Amino acid sequence: MERTRTDFVGQRQQKPVLVPTAEALGVIGVIRSLGRAGYPIHACAPASTALGLHSRYAARAVIHPPDFLGWLQAYVRDHSIQAIIPSESFYLAVRSEYDAWSQLIPDAVSADVVYRSLSKCSIATHFASAADDRLRQHLPLSI
Repeated sequence: MERTRTDFVGQRQQKPVLVPTAEALGVIGVIRSLGRAGYPIHACAPASTALGLHSRYAARAVIHPPDFLGWLQAYVRDHSIQAIIPSESFYLAVRSEYDAWSQLIPDAVSADVVYRSLSKCSIATHFASAADDRLRQHLPLSI
């Protein structure tokens, strides 16, 4: 049976995606891209002034409370969220529960890799101590 583009868009419409940090400029591109592709986007931010909340591609625009983790658990459950597009602030907010949330993150990697990648110092230290010479060769000179 041959599948058409309409079939794929129909499947996408059944997969709500949560896009946190809708106040970040780069996230607007994520909202637009996934929205154009047919995914129902749930954009969230801590304030109503977040530009991403006003995108025509956001099926839902949500202001989350300061207790992000508590809110997140209920929201994902209540709205059958199928994927979360993480940002640095999302990773920091879910750090204590990363393994549970990683199941909703496309192409998720281990917590060690994610949190090491958030720090230039950690990356440099990792590269400097790596057994792979190629990693050490590309480190910038430092004191």
